[in-house]
Amino acid sequence: MKLITTFTCVFLLFTSSLSANAAQINGFVDYYDENNWEVETYIDDYLDVYEDYSGFSNPPSVGINSEQIGLTGGSSVVGSLVGGGDSFARIEIIIPMNGTISFDWNYYVSGDELEIRLEPFGYLLNGTFFHLAADPDINYDYQQYYDYLEGQEGSVTITVEAGDKFGFTVFSDLTFLSRPDVNIFNFSAPAPESVPESNTLILALVSVSLLLTRKPGQSKYMKV
Repeated sequence: MKLITTFTCVFLLFTSSLSANAAQINGFVDYYDENNWEVETYIDDYLDVYEDYSGFSNPPSVGINSEQIGLTGGSSVVGSLVGGGDSFARIEIIIPMNGTISFDWNYYVSGDELEIRLEPFGYLLNGTFFHLAADPDINYDYQQYYDYLEGQEGSVTITVEAGDKFGFTVFSDLTFLSRPDVNIFNFSAPAPESVPESNTLILALVSVSLLLTRKPGQSKYMKV
């Protein structure tokens, strides 16, 4: 009975240490440091033929620091003159453990874009786009357009699994001289697989060792 009880205590001590160290990472640090994200920006290649107008175009961009990610869609004078084009900014990472991701976001659009739906922002999960701002399936009226000029914001919490590919993206239609800007902050996501603290592991191993080396009926006190 003592053997079973001791092993049970050691097991609970060991597993509680694992649970205590399974944690979230807050901010874009450690595993979610800027160097670990896959970044991609795109603007229609056909605009390259209008090199004389390059100074009047703004390519899409991605910025990241320890506290936030910034995404900016592209805009182009050429695109507005010749009838459009596409642009996007995207950032993604592989999730290391099961858990939850949470973040806050805000979205602003500037310029003469009345077709807000052409410049959506959202998150990506395994290649599927989940829009958060500027629903591509809605034809926005003038009042909604002006509301968007005031900015949109929100908070998100989702469940993820180890191996999921997660990220953010914003699209921009180059027909108009608008440019969406997005900020993602208060980010929290699962940390990589944790290990027990060394002192807890040593304590567990010592306890097992003492138990196995004690002879049956042996007192824990030394005779003098």
